[in-house]
Amino acid sequence: MKIVDLKKIISEVLATLPKPHSADVIDEVFLAIEQNDRLFRIYSECSINLGRAKVNTAGDNWVKKELGRTALREAPAQLSKLIDTYSVLNIKVAATPRKPAGTGAKPKTKTITAKKRLEQDARQVLSDYYMANKASLPPHITLYREAILALIKAGVPVAAAFEQAVDEEAV
Repeated sequence: MKIVDLKKIISEVLATLPKPHSADVIDEVFLAIEQNDRLFRIYSECSINLGRAKVNTAGDNWVKKELGRTALREAPAQLSKLIDTYSVLNIKVAATPRKPAGTGAKPKTKTITAKKRLEQDARQVLSDYYMANKASLPPHITLYREAILALIKAGVPVAAAFEQAVDEEAV
């Protein structure tokens, strides 16, 4: 199974969920996959072939792309057991760039590589989690920033990445 198969089942689930979609739609999508035998079988095969972290990250990203929304923050999954955390999405759809009126020239489009996007998303998730949990984190957690960032980019949920950095510090 491939990521393409995952994209198909996510699109299928999104079509069945009530609209307008909530900010927690990613958790709802994974719950629907979990509750449907056929969809769960496809998800499981993808997870075995590609790894659970990669499949969950791809699913999260595909929902954001399908709905044209951006992530506000990471949150622990409340509904689905398939994911540990998910992106809470903006309710408003992201604005799509429009072609300038009256000009014959094409506007220049900036392309961001997937690696750069992953880096930006990981930094944002790290920052959001740090700001939300600053009081409960050790004061010198900032020394482990790069290690935490590497864990997040590798698909480790943000809370687990911080926890792992704190645990390693204690050793």
